[in-house]
Amino acid sequence: MAYATPLDRMPVFARAGAILPEDPPKQNTAEISSRLILEVFPGAEGKARIYDDAGEGIAYQTGSCAWTDLHYTETASEYDLSIGAAIGAFAGQASERQVELRIHNCEAGSSVKVNGIEIPATAQEQDKAHKLLRIELPSSSIRQALDVRITRGVAPPAQQM
Repeated sequence: MAYATPLDRMPVFARAGAILPEDPPKQNTAEISSRLILEVFPGAEGKARIYDDAGEGIAYQTGSCAWTDLHYTETASEYDLSIGAAIGAFAGQASERQVELRIHNCEAGSSVKVNGIEIPATAQEQDKAHKLLRIELPSSSIRQALDVRITRGVAPPAQQM
């Protein structure tokens, strides 16, 4: 396969249904972040599991760590992402997390609900040039599971002449 890209851009190839967790840039692995970025690639069901620990020392060898399960599904009318509650603990672990969703090849949703509660449209940003929908979720406890449901935008009915 050949793919042309400008030198200042790094292409990312991901399978349909992939969920790629990212941490914001840090100076070292010992920096604990309360922010999580999830890159979601629609087109199929997907699962992922996030591992987290203190970033230094060997306490992880005795179980001092946390796991968070992710599950993505979609239908013709909705995208659904489940972010499980963190299981486990470690020294310095953040108690809350701010999640940014980046859904690729996606148009803006007509509504976004987190655990059944609609979040404001101002929390959504559509990058039409890259077909990327960014959604800032409200900060929440890492011990609380989140179900994010995005209802796909509906095209207006065709006008009859």
